[in-house]
Amino acid sequence: RKPLRRPFCSQLSAGDEDAGKLDPFLIYKDSLEEAGELALNIICEIYGYNSRDDEYEAVKEAVKAAKQHETPCMSVLADALMNFPESDEYHLIGRKLGRKIKNLKEVGMAKLLFGTGKEKGLGFDNLLNIIQIQNIQMPSPETPKADYTQEELISTVLMLPIGAFAKTFAMSDRSIFKVVLFDE
Repeated sequence: RKPLRRPFCSQLSAGDEDAGKLDPFLIYKDSLEEAGELALNIICEIYGYNSRDDEYEAVKEAVKAAKQHETPCMSVLADALMNFPESDEYHLIGRKLGRKIKNLKEVGMAKLLFGTGKEKGLGFDNLLNIIQIQNIQMPSPETPKADYTQEELISTVLMLPIGAFAKTFAMSDRSIFKVVLFDE
């Protein structure tokens, strides 16, 4: 069994130094299938796509391309969308969505979601992981999802990779008892 390191505290912010630290392909670096599923869920949650939308199918194809890349990450997924061949029926949809993603990855807390594949991720072999996200803006429970501001939408979407990190941390080295707590 690997010895666990000391407690790890990560205060994530919208700064460039934390960009990509919640990229699904970094969180699930040992499971491209789970990474791809999380990436698809994040994009669909941000833009409101469902399985009946052409954008959903385009993202699924881009996820497939990202998983085959030497450094899978959300930036590669955006590039894959932008590079559908002109003969592909999803060419225009992909370009539009890829452009949206490239613009979004430069905005505030959304930077945390879009890595390049070269970031140092959060630690899974620490005795204790404390993740604090600065300036997160959770919507009021009474606010309908359709009325979320962009900051509120991104804040709620950030819970997906944070939950995935918690699950991956809890499931690593199952011989060690772990507790996961979320506090707003």
